[in-house]
Amino acid sequence: MNAHGKAFDIPDEPAWSMFVDRPDEEEGTDAAALEPEPGLPFDRLGEFRLIRKLGEGGMGMVYLAVQEPLGRKVALKIIRPERMGSLEAETRFSREAKAVSRLRHPNIVTVYGGGKEKGVHYFAMEFVEGKGLEELLHKASSKGETKPLPKVLGWIREIAQALGSGHETGIIHRDVKPSNIRITPGGQALLMDYGVARHTNLATMTLTGDFRGTPHYASPEQVKAKSQAIDARTDVYSLGVTLYEAVTGKVPFRGETTEQVFHQILEIDPVSPRRLNPAISRDLENVITTAMEKDPNQRYPSMAVFAADLGRLLAGEAVWARPAGWIRGSTKWMRRHRFLTFAAATVLIVLSALTFFGLEISRQKQKEFRVAAERFKPVNKVITRWTLFLPWPWCSEIDPHDPGACMLKAIFEIESNELEQAVCDLEECIKRCKGCGENNLEKDAHYLLGITRLALSERPESTRQEKEKLRDDAEFNLRKTGDFDPAAGETFVWQERDLLEMAPGRAGDALSNIKINSEHFLVQLDRGLQIFPGLFLGGGIEDFEKTINSFEAVLSCRHDHVISWTYLGRTYYFFARFFDFLDMAEKAEECLVQALRFAGDRPSYMIYNTLGAVSLLRGRNDEALAYNEEARKIVQHHRYQNMHNIYSGIGKAYARQGLFNEALEQYELALKIHPGDASVRMALAELFLFEGDLDRAQKQVQYLVDHGKEIRAVKISGVLHPALFLIRTRIHLERKEYPEAENCLYDLYTKAIFSSRDFSLACLLIATFPEDRLCKEDGKQSELGSLAKNLKFEAHFNTRYHFRTPPILLSADGVCMYLSGDYQDAIQNFEKAIQEREKWWPREIREFHWIEDARDLYLKAMTYFKLSLESKEPKIIERKARACFDEAEKLYLHKSFPIESIDIIRRFRTKAKEVLGIY
Repeated sequence: MNAHGKAFDIPDEPAWSMFVDRPDEEEGTDAAALEPEPGLPFDRLGEFRLIRKLGEGGMGMVYLAVQEPLGRKVALKIIRPERMGSLEAETRFSREAKAVSRLRHPNIVTVYGGGKEKGVHYFAMEFVEGKGLEELLHKASSKGETKPLPKVLGWIREIAQALGSGHETGIIHRDVKPSNIRITPGGQALLMDYGVARHTNLATMTLTGDFRGTPHYASPEQVKAKSQAIDARTDVYSLGVTLYEAVTGKVPFRGETTEQVFHQILEIDPVSPRRLNPAISRDLENVITTAMEKDPNQRYPSMAVFAADLGRLLAGEAVWARPAGWIRGSTKWMRRHRFLTFAAATVLIVLSALTFFGLEISRQKQKEFRVAAERFKPVNKVITRWTLFLPWPWCSEIDPHDPGACMLKAIFEIESNELEQAVCDLEECIKRCKGCGENNLEKDAHYLLGITRLALSERPESTRQEKEKLRDDAEFNLRKTGDFDPAAGETFVWQERDLLEMAPGRAGDALSNIKINSEHFLVQLDRGLQIFPGLFLGGGIEDFEKTINSFEAVLSCRHDHVISWTYLGRTYYFFARFFDFLDMAEKAEECLVQALRFAGDRPSYMIYNTLGAVSLLRGRNDEALAYNEEARKIVQHHRYQNMHNIYSGIGKAYARQGLFNEALEQYELALKIHPGDASVRMALAELFLFEGDLDRAQKQVQYLVDHGKEIRAVKISGVLHPALFLIRTRIHLERKEYPEAENCLYDLYTKAIFSSRDFSLACLLIATFPEDRLCKEDGKQSELGSLAKNLKFEAHFNTRYHFRTPPILLSADGVCMYLSGDYQDAIQNFEKAIQEREKWWPREIREFHWIEDARDLYLKAMTYFKLSLESKEPKIIERKARACFDEAEKLYLHKSFPIESIDIIRRFRTKAKEVLGIY
């Protein structure tokens, strides 16, 4: 019984036997006895012997074959000859085999296996005796016989269950149609041909804008080629079309061309199935139309629900599908009568738009206002007070037109109750905003200036005339503020409404409770500026990363922000210099070049000066000199007070070129301007050390020790910079004052602030001490060995960057292992250090910093020799030691010497000769 109480007209066996052909004599014979027909393209493929052609499609050809080891008949599918060699065809063919091989269901054809032979892809499937559903339906229609609805519904239900099984594994068929459904002699429906299947979890199987499937059975989303919309409901649609054709004898959409069919699929509703076949029940029609809804969201949500409704139809129960209601029906009517719909809708929209949208916009605005308000937080929770240097003078020198630094400085002054100075800086901020188009920041500056002037007018010491002037000016500023929209990401300061009408005495409260947008680019700039001053005093990698992230956040919304480009370049420069990540120098240069580009016709001397420092790090001495000469021109022209930095940069460039007198002259000029410049003093000491003038080198170091309290770059909060101890150690080592050198290293460990490269270099220097100070007779580690470990641990603190360890720190690890007798591990660390430089450092940097590799090769030679003393085959190990020494000598004898490290590499060379017995 169906849902309306009518019984299906179920014919007896003879009446529907035409739907399934019985196997002919050939198919009933033994598989081994089958003879191949003439004209086959191949006799066999792998273990399959071809018998005859069963059929073909647009992609492949199917042959009856015998799998000889098992003596069973199979359907062997191969790519069509003209498709062989096509990557797309082979991919689809392989996809079909993989898709079907994953599926296990009684109504899906089983794949036995496959392969490739003679350049031909093939796979073997279960051989199904019977006919395709398309052929059976066509034969029944041509004879004008009544279709057995229960049997057809049963077959469609079986296919729905099979497709549902595939959907559970993530495979969508995408080409469901009668010709891909085969009916066995026993009346079972089998699903075939997964050639255009798509796995929902494989990006390589998604659509790429081209159509896949058969036009008459394609879903609207397939026609539109929207891969993201193609899911299990696409197969629901195609199976719905198959059912439509099975019960009406016609496909729902027809046309002369594929484009006409596609147009109907997208725009036209199909003819009602009951109009074509009145014998169809209304429930069956609802099932078909639900499966064929153009909107996937209106279809059956899954094949399981579709199959369940087909089961209810067969059982005569009420189905889940419902006829289209007035809304869905009206939508379809409007799609068919678009002009009338458009005319009526236009009139309706004109009448109701103002009211509806007015209410909606108001509601949305209030919601956005509440959400945006959460971003605004008190100043003291977002902006941190600077503890080392105030960055304002630097920011102004980098970009005298930038209004952001003025705004941050004014905020800082308001928090410090320096209101008169805040007024000056806010006026300057407004002036700069006009020149660079920062309209939102200008409004924020007007607001802050207005309430600052109101707060000043409330001070008792102000005269009446002064108060009136301040209030008039404040009213002018507040009226310039305009409408406050916190939802706009460019809004910086929270603005109280009706500030002009507030009660007397309230301006001070408003000023002390300023809230700012915690996501604004100025907050990110503030964070970077706050961390940066401590970096060149030995900040950890985490601090460097935070600083880089802050400036990059500014540049993501202000790509032409000169201050951020400059500070980002300087951060990368210090990163490269302090942690031995010299490949960072390239990034530093890129950022500074961008800063020059956006600075226009008035670039800052600091950009050129830093570019000079980066060039020195990369070994480009001439380029460094040229950059610093450009910086000198700018400083002289504008009379800045930082000429000593320029002289220092020029002096270092001369020193690198071996021009001792010229370098000395530049350093002395720098010290005349700024006697307490620690960087210049240490550079000068290194110059004297290079020349062997140890007394003059010691004099420069002693000046820094005696005046440490006054020199901020040498001493911060009572802690000294490690470079100072390091150069003192080197001077004592040159004088062979080993106890004093040892004490300097102890002081470095206990009194200096953190610097990864300096601590690592100190650890390395310990290996150059005489053997009698490194070894103890009882075999225990010496005090210097323990100190080396402590220095290495300090250097290790917070130094891993993106799973990389600085090469010099790997060398320091090797020295500690060398001193403790772990020679194999020491050798591995020296090799790793060299490999890291080869991997990351550009060639020009490796060429210039050749001393790093030479030092590790000398250490490696020393370690091999120590290892040979413990080896059963000492001669082999000694040869390795000598090979490492010879490789280091090639570098030492054929490269030019940078002045910074000449004494260090000489010490390693001398120590290696001593250990290896080379005189």
